[in-house]
Amino acid sequence: MRQKFEKHIKSNSLFLKTDKLLVTISGGRDSMLMLYLLASGGYNISVAHCNFQLRGDESEGDEEFVKKYCEKYNVPFFFKRFNTKAYSKLNKFSTQEAARKLRYDWFEQLHKDYKFKYILTAHHKDDNLETILYNLVKGSKLRGYGGIRAANEKLVRPMLCYTREDIDLICKKLSLSWREDTSNISNDYSRNFLRNEVIPLLKKINPNIEETVYDNSRATQRYIGFIDASLSKIEKKCIVKKKEYLYIYIDKLLKNSVDEVLLWEILKKYGFNYTTSKNIFLSLKSQPGKIWETGSHQILKDRDCLILREKMERKLLTYKITEKQIGSFRQIVGDREIQIQKGSKSILIRNEGISIAKQKLSYPITLRHWKPADKILLKGMTGAKKVSDLLTDFKFNLFEKEQIFVIQNGDGELVSVDFLKVSEKFLAKENTANNLIISTVK
Repeated sequence: MRQKFEKHIKSNSLFLKTDKLLVTISGGRDSMLMLYLLASGGYNISVAHCNFQLRGDESEGDEEFVKKYCEKYNVPFFFKRFNTKAYSKLNKFSTQEAARKLRYDWFEQLHKDYKFKYILTAHHKDDNLETILYNLVKGSKLRGYGGIRAANEKLVRPMLCYTREDIDLICKKLSLSWREDTSNISNDYSRNFLRNEVIPLLKKINPNIEETVYDNSRATQRYIGFIDASLSKIEKKCIVKKKEYLYIYIDKLLKNSVDEVLLWEILKKYGFNYTTSKNIFLSLKSQPGKIWETGSHQILKDRDCLILREKMERKLLTYKITEKQIGSFRQIVGDREIQIQKGSKSILIRNEGISIAKQKLSYPITLRHWKPADKILLKGMTGAKKVSDLLTDFKFNLFEKEQIFVIQNGDGELVSVDFLKVSEKFLAKENTANNLIISTVK
């Protein structure tokens, strides 16, 4: 019994006896056996118990039961009561989702406040089987079939060496007390239905299905590790970071045999689901310009690459600048800070910037984002050129175009397009006090 437990901890390098451990205890047989094995084994433990207030007197009884056990064996005890139903309704979560979010957020806070090294849960092989079956029914990809890991960063599961049947036999042998959760009998929850109805039928085919699926899930985790290592190499070949953008080069993706599933593996860390990633993959050989979004990121299909960035709220700001403001004007425009100064021989444009012939300006001048109807007179051209065509000539993508500003004269004529081009009419011949210097601030 204990030998199997200790072997699992040691072979998976889960923790040491001296490590400060937060042990999450519901009061059920699984967690109470874990608590017994740890407490009697001399581990450095504290207990955390959640009261979700979902089962009336039963919930209160669970809390009192765990509390008395900890008092009896001098184990530090943390508990918290949650208004789970209200939280579920407010955040539009199912009851199970709400309870999971509440408990793990609290465990994380305890971990941080009291500097625990690990958080221990009592998941066992039957939980692993239920998780994999649930993921299979819900349409999970490969990672869903890896099941429950023995260790996932600070979360550790020392009971994965046991089946539910093992735990029942050990608890009876030790005459351990525990609390029954009567909600486990109900099939209202999907996992309960799998546990009570589906798995007993599967055991008629394979009586040791928990062990079989556990072994397969360990192998799947190793496959996932291999895939992760391969993906890391592919990402280094295909992805380049420039400023706030990630450029994912399409030809390199295809040369490295990246398909819709592998593209999803690359993109999902940015919030993209499988369906969206599949649509992005199908667009790789299509025309540029399409944008997909998650809650946190945007991805643009450009000519030869996918361009990924954090989601930005585009603010079309307009600034009217009087002659008195010249020299003091500074504003954030897109991702840059712009300043306007009077020209002099001592002022040199060290960053991005342009010089404009000041005497030809009428005030107020306007600094704003460009518009599709904008046109500018350029040296060597007959007639005005559309700003949209100019930006296309420079091969700017849609994200870059969002950052482009123009300077507009008081009479409505465009003076310049960003730092790219100055109207022929407003070209400055030399760096003197007769010019305005418009530049970025670094």
